[in-house]
Amino acid sequence: MKVNTKKILAAVATISVTTVTAGVATQTNVKADTVDQTVTQSTSDQLKQAEQNVDAQKQNVQSATSADNQAADAVNKAQEDVNTASDATNQASQTAASDAQAVSQASDAVKTAQDQLNAASQAAANRDQAQADLNQAKSDQATIANQNANGQLNSAVSDAQSAANSASNAQQQASAANDQAQTALSDAQNKLSEAEKGAGQSVTQADVDAAQSAVNDTQAQKNTADQQVNAKSAAVQTADSNVNAAQTAADQANTDLNNAQQNSNAKQQALSEAQQALDNAKKQGGQTSDTSTKKSVADILWIPENFGTVMKGAFDNGAKLTQEQINMLKELYRNNVNAFTDNMDNVFSDADYDTTYDLSGRNYNVTDKQGKGTKAADELSVFAADVLNAFRTKLGVTPMTVNSAYNELTQVSVYNVPGKSEIGGLHRSDLVGVGGSAVEFDYGVTQAYPILNEPNTYSMDQLKYNVFLQLMDAMFRDYSTDNVQGDHAGTLLGHFGGNNPYAKHQYLLVMLNTGTGSSLLNTETYIINYSPNDKTAAKFAPYDYTSKLDNNNSSSTDLTDLQNKVDQARTDLQQAEAAVQQAQATKTAADQKLNDAKQAQSDAKAQLNQAKAAQSQAEQALEAANQKLADTKAALAEAQKNAASHNEAIKNLQKQVADAQAKADQTKKTLDNANTNAQTANDKLSQAQSAFNDWTNAKKAADQKVADLQKALDNADPAAVDAAQQALTAAQAKLSEAEAKAQDSKKALEDAQAKLAAAQKTLNEAQNKKSQTSDALAKAQQALTDAQAELDRLKNSQPSTPDQPQTKTDAEQYGDAVQMKPINVTVNGQLPEPQFVNGFHKVVKTTDSMLVLSATKTDAVSLPEGTTASWANVNAVKAHLANTGTYYEDVLVTFPDSSTTTVKEQLNVTAAKTPDQPAIPEQPADKPAVSDNGTTTPTNVTVPANTAEPVANQITGTNEYMTREEYKAQQNAKKLPQTGNDSNQAFSLVGLGLATFATMFGLSKKRNF
Repeated sequence: MKVNTKKILAAVATISVTTVTAGVATQTNVKADTVDQTVTQSTSDQLKQAEQNVDAQKQNVQSATSADNQAADAVNKAQEDVNTASDATNQASQTAASDAQAVSQASDAVKTAQDQLNAASQAAANRDQAQADLNQAKSDQATIANQNANGQLNSAVSDAQSAANSASNAQQQASAANDQAQTALSDAQNKLSEAEKGAGQSVTQADVDAAQSAVNDTQAQKNTADQQVNAKSAAVQTADSNVNAAQTAADQANTDLNNAQQNSNAKQQALSEAQQALDNAKKQGGQTSDTSTKKSVADILWIPENFGTVMKGAFDNGAKLTQEQINMLKELYRNNVNAFTDNMDNVFSDADYDTTYDLSGRNYNVTDKQGKGTKAADELSVFAADVLNAFRTKLGVTPMTVNSAYNELTQVSVYNVPGKSEIGGLHRSDLVGVGGSAVEFDYGVTQAYPILNEPNTYSMDQLKYNVFLQLMDAMFRDYSTDNVQGDHAGTLLGHFGGNNPYAKHQYLLVMLNTGTGSSLLNTETYIINYSPNDKTAAKFAPYDYTSKLDNNNSSSTDLTDLQNKVDQARTDLQQAEAAVQQAQATKTAADQKLNDAKQAQSDAKAQLNQAKAAQSQAEQALEAANQKLADTKAALAEAQKNAASHNEAIKNLQKQVADAQAKADQTKKTLDNANTNAQTANDKLSQAQSAFNDWTNAKKAADQKVADLQKALDNADPAAVDAAQQALTAAQAKLSEAEAKAQDSKKALEDAQAKLAAAQKTLNEAQNKKSQTSDALAKAQQALTDAQAELDRLKNSQPSTPDQPQTKTDAEQYGDAVQMKPINVTVNGQLPEPQFVNGFHKVVKTTDSMLVLSATKTDAVSLPEGTTASWANVNAVKAHLANTGTYYEDVLVTFPDSSTTTVKEQLNVTAAKTPDQPAIPEQPADKPAVSDNGTTTPTNVTVPANTAEPVANQITGTNEYMTREEYKAQQNAKKLPQTGNDSNQAFSLVGLGLATFATMFGLSKKRNF
């Protein structure tokens, strides 16, 4: 068995290996069979001194951390005191404002009472004059009333209105009579004008002759149209006969084609059955020892017992995932990638390693180069279906199958991939489905390695591994940051669009779309889920596909007879297909002849319709000519009869016009007189109405004056003065009471403001102290970092020794390195989650070593993957969210080994934004946030959490997970001859060396899912 890994190792004499230890990179050249390193060894005294320096700096950091935590607690206490004082000040301010408003209202009441007292006093002093004024006003009131004592002004208005009404009626009657006279005059004039016009008109014999000539012409045209209709009718009858004959021939040709097709289908079925029998016999003919020990892909996958229960419905597009489901998705991805990487040799057959495909055309619809008759798309689709079905069966949805005819027709007819557009009489149009959807990746074979020196040729094991990683991404890493499931997972394991996972039939196709990208690295991969209906599934059933790469080519069974049956069936099918082609040609010719006959029939009918239309027009023209001839003859006779009496009629009409004119003149004069009388009556009505209105207004004014003077006289009573004085005294007492209360509330406000100022001062001093402790802590942390770097340098210069057991907990090892990002929220906002500045790395533990395989590129030290953070006192954080300010909250950091540490995280609570001005923190933090373990964090630095990348990526940009070649190289590294280095060191060097080698030849690419 040939494996690509061996080809690569055999072709490389020297590999440039980059090792990464504690953040220090060194470059070394190593042989494929030996590892020769030259190192610089420090003395024991230097190491001891460096270790003592690190310990001393750690103590300094811890002391600085303690001081910084105390300062942070002081800031929190001072901020809470400011909040309390601010609330008290606000309350005192509201009370003072309310009391001031009460003083203002009481002052207004005193002024009103004083005005009322002044008015009452003045009225009492002028009582005699008020009585005299009232008597005069009553006298004037009586005089005005006498002016209309008997209603004479009302009668004058009524009489004038009656006269105006009578004049208006007379005016309307005169106008109507004038209109009638004018109409009669106009009618008489029109009749006279018409009669005078007719006096000069007459019809002659020449008009009659012309009408007769027109009749003769239209009769000739009608005769011609009749002849055309007769000729076109005969042509239509002939065309009808031709169509009937052609239809009979076409029906017979169609029957012959159906018979031939049925025979071909039967031959095709016979061939499929013979081929299936041959295939079954080959499969039962024996297996190699290698094949018999292989496992199915389902045997090595990690699927927990509660998978079907927990993940029920979780793969539907748009599903809102629970935290339990999110956790299981992460485990499914991690565990299955590792399981497949470690155990894929137990799944792949020798044929998987030895069968290769030329993908220079950037598609999977290609046959293997070894002549085994397999296509990459079919084999990859079967492999993908096996992987998916392991999970689909647990979810209770329909398993997927692979159909080679569907694969070929879909790739060729839909995506223009080179291949056949017809298979066994089946075309793309024969595919009728009930649903389906597709997963699209914008990368092709970036996670597979080509054959050495054949850049476009890939073995099947590499292509399957590439597809496996794509499936893991699509199924288990498709959810969004807000935990909503995506459409890729819905396509493969749940619902999405027209896809129904419970459909009776499910086809799966893995393909490359040649219409995308420019190379194999960026050509899009499509994984298509298609559900055919029952009829389509039955029609395509002969092409259901199972993998051919696991078959044993040597069979103990004699297959000659079965092969002969297959050959004979294939010959019969070829003959039947030839008969179908001949019948098709005959049917095509018959159909063309029928179409020609129908076209001729249509043309003949159109010409007949045109002839009938011309005939109809000729008949109408003849009828019109005959009518005109009759009318002309009648007009001539009438003109001759009435010529004598016409002049007498004109004289009578002239007299009628003269009489109508005289009557119109008389009615016009009467109308003019009526208009004048109506105008005079309206003028008198206006005068009478104006006089009545003037009297009414004077009467109202006199009555009002009497009422006002009477009221003033009543108010001049001495008792009214006493009442006004009492009201003033009561208002003044209320004002004094309100002023005293306002003075007290003002004093309370001043006291509250003084306390707020003192609390604010204390807060400022605490913040200044916090700034100083932050600076001191930053310096201590930097000194520790420098000391640690020097110690690492000295250690790295020494010969490698076997790794010692790790006795420190994660908290002891990484606790001083934790850094938290300052959080900015608006007041009364939602409770935020703590945020790390640190990146994360993945640690892989072997039997005798521990390697850091991945780390995030950040300025902070990376933490072990799985480290979490939560608020140590949620209630305190919620309380701080209710008030603006800067707080330092306790965060509980839990490491993967369950050890913990507590750090501080800065929380900036700002006022809510207004439409005109953005929110500004009351106390903006101008210093980096500092944890209680001695680390500083720059303000407003965004570092996404859980963005771990491989260490190799930081150096060369290789894939996140080891390839199969890298993994095997690591396993084999322990067997290489050693020159002073232990197996663990050689293990690391060779593994990373292969990663670098892969990058040198462009064999890796960061996935973009």
